[in-house]
Amino acid sequence: MRQMSRFRFNPWGITILTAVAVRVWAWCVWQGSPLRSIGRIPGLDCMTHLELGALFRRGQGVFTPYKMLYVLTGGDSRALIGAQLVLGIATALCVAYIMLRLTGKRTAAAIAGAITAVAGNALMYELVPLQESTSLFLTAASMAALLWARKRRFARRPAIVAGIVLGLTGTGRPALLLWVAAAMVWSAWRLWYYRTPKRFGWLLQGLLIVWLPVTVWNIRHAAWPLPWYGSNIQYVASVAASPEITNWNDVPSVRPTAAGLVGGMAAKIGRLFSWQEIPDNLDYYFIAGKFAPVGCLLPPGILVVIGTAGLLLMMPRWRHKEGLVWLWFMTAAAIFTCYYPVGRYRVALTPVWAVAAVWLLMSLRRRPVWAAMALAIVTAGQVCAQVPFLPPYRVSDYTMWMLALEQSGAPAAEIDDAGWQAVAASGGGERETARLLQRLVGSDQLDAAEWVLAHYPGQDLCRRYYAGLIALGRGRAAECRDRLLALPVGELPPELRESHAFYLGEAYRLTGDREAARRVWRPLMESARYRQLIGERLSL
Repeated sequence: MRQMSRFRFNPWGITILTAVAVRVWAWCVWQGSPLRSIGRIPGLDCMTHLELGALFRRGQGVFTPYKMLYVLTGGDSRALIGAQLVLGIATALCVAYIMLRLTGKRTAAAIAGAITAVAGNALMYELVPLQESTSLFLTAASMAALLWARKRRFARRPAIVAGIVLGLTGTGRPALLLWVAAAMVWSAWRLWYYRTPKRFGWLLQGLLIVWLPVTVWNIRHAAWPLPWYGSNIQYVASVAASPEITNWNDVPSVRPTAAGLVGGMAAKIGRLFSWQEIPDNLDYYFIAGKFAPVGCLLPPGILVVIGTAGLLLMMPRWRHKEGLVWLWFMTAAAIFTCYYPVGRYRVALTPVWAVAAVWLLMSLRRRPVWAAMALAIVTAGQVCAQVPFLPPYRVSDYTMWMLALEQSGAPAAEIDDAGWQAVAASGGGERETARLLQRLVGSDQLDAAEWVLAHYPGQDLCRRYYAGLIALGRGRAAECRDRLLALPVGELPPELRESHAFYLGEAYRLTGDREAARRVWRPLMESARYRQLIGERLSL
């Protein structure tokens, strides 16, 4: 009977089974999902990470753990996502170990690990080429390593391992350096308490095992003298002083005062505890509606509310080992309010929310009144601070999904549907309308293209250009010629200039002016793309 009980509440077995089951399901669905193609969309950080990983593989650029993961997976996108999913399993195991060290209860550890394994926002970032998966794993691993070292009174091997993990954590995001510094101070305080301050050298030794070779690499291959990459201090200060950010590129470049910095950061604290995710590269709510494994898992809003209540109950224990959880939270809060607590950054708090949520569940049994009060206070605060609604999807979400569908070779009807949604969401925005018109005209859906121009009128160059192509498709070559001649070619997007010349020449040919057609087409004859098409038309 005792053996059966141990198996049922084995934290490692339950955590592994939960995490593996979720990720196998996600991996199978991901194979046929547009998420698989997001890394090929220009302008997204996903593609930038892959490009930086390719440069690092050729010996260029500063070291980061994510670039090393890219190298270890051979630069293959499928292998990279598979490795990130494995890191998600390891992260859940680290959180289970953290909870075991904090409470000594195997059941609590199993629940914390399972919660981390089914966190929907964490899984979403594991399925795209972003460094959030490595940052989340290293954060949880560093907390677990420190608790292991504390248990062993910072003996040599645990201390060195903890230092190595902290060193790797610091080479990832510069924002995590504050956590690394705080963890070193916490370790020094514990060693002073144990009256073994000399063991701090072992922790520092592990840190230098990582930072020294990384520094050498950065100097030789990136001309950068530090083991972590830098940030623009002026830009960071401007972001910190901005209480609301809608576009990272539109942050005013100013030299803020100390009061401005404090005021800007304080204004963002509520966002840190919000049950709503602030979208950045990806919108959790949009992806959850498109990708079933993410949408069916634990949403971040529930975890944040329960975790916040649990953090309140952990506060009286700040001088004990539970203080390490609060220490990580406070360092993260300082950094995330300095920048902006978008969902992409706040996912790093998943271990904290999971541990604190289980702490609340334990308190409901031991101190039900206090636990109920904490949960009621947090819930009331969420309701009072903001109306509980989901923000509308961004236009960029529909555009991103449409481009991902194109990259993945999805059916044309599905791609067109995403394009229609992008145009409707933008109210006929220029870029979204131009992209949809390009697809409709290119597939001879002229009725639909005319409907777009009729219901979303405008005088921008792209609309006027595609109106000319529609006229050409309807057999009105003279109208097409006049419309295309009226356009300032130099102001057209670069990808439309060659096609403008081609269709203008075609309009001349159809109106009987073959000499003008040859004159317009002459520069295009050097292009292999148009040489054959022009030759066929001139032979008619």
